[in-house]
Amino acid sequence: MQTDYILTGLSLGLILSSVGVILVLTDLVGSERVTDRDALRIRLHQVLEKANEDFHDDFVIPFQIVRGVDEFGAVLNDWRNSFRIVDHVFESLLPFVYRFALVEGELVNIEGGQIDQLDGEAVYIGSRLLEQMKEGYSGARRKTKVEFIRLAISGIDYRRLSASLSESLSVRDSYLACVGFALHALENMVQVIWWLKTRWTEKQRKIICRYRELKNQHDVARSLGISQSTVSQTLRRADFDFVTRLEKFVNQGLMIVPRYMLDIPRWAV
Repeated sequence: MQTDYILTGLSLGLILSSVGVILVLTDLVGSERVTDRDALRIRLHQVLEKANEDFHDDFVIPFQIVRGVDEFGAVLNDWRNSFRIVDHVFESLLPFVYRFALVEGELVNIEGGQIDQLDGEAVYIGSRLLEQMKEGYSGARRKTKVEFIRLAISGIDYRRLSASLSESLSVRDSYLACVGFALHALENMVQVIWWLKTRWTEKQRKIICRYRELKNQHDVARSLGISQSTVSQTLRRADFDFVTRLEKFVNQGLMIVPRYMLDIPRWAV
């Protein structure tokens, strides 16, 4: 089976269906090293339940656990809140780390509402992306930082186009290559965001969570019984402002870039 798709470079994978929906597949990093699987199972149920409740209007199929604590998945309506949703889940599950894959492509059996019953090109591509990310984390490369995300759009071969930029491309392929690089840039921004978040300590995550709620350092300090300077230093050391700016850029970018890939202007055809 030969499949063409846009492929970017992160371990999180995004798969979009031919009808505009997004298949989300995940895989637990370092599963064999998780000692307290019961604790992770409880945490996973709580996080996915909250995500399904908070973003219920964005799901075609809400998050479901597919295999123990190792895999879960969902189908989203579109790109609009895709990063907000997966970012919420990724951060809420820390220090446990999952790879994500999101892909646009054909989905079969979607009306059944069960992630483990889905079939089609999107499932094939998403599973392949997760395997590639897992293989890249094994062996000699295991000491390098983990890839967290990959994005793919079925029907557009990003790797072929990017490898052929030095050659003579049609106007259409040149257009798709440029937009593909924009998608790749967004993917790498997510990689940076999530890499920084994996470095946050439990104390930092607690202070950051409270700051997001209260929006004021003095209020956070009073609520946690710490000084305002401690709150300020924590936010600075966690690169909170930088992460927040990147998050905003990725959210805006994912509402724009995929649309330009799927809606090619007349002059580029």
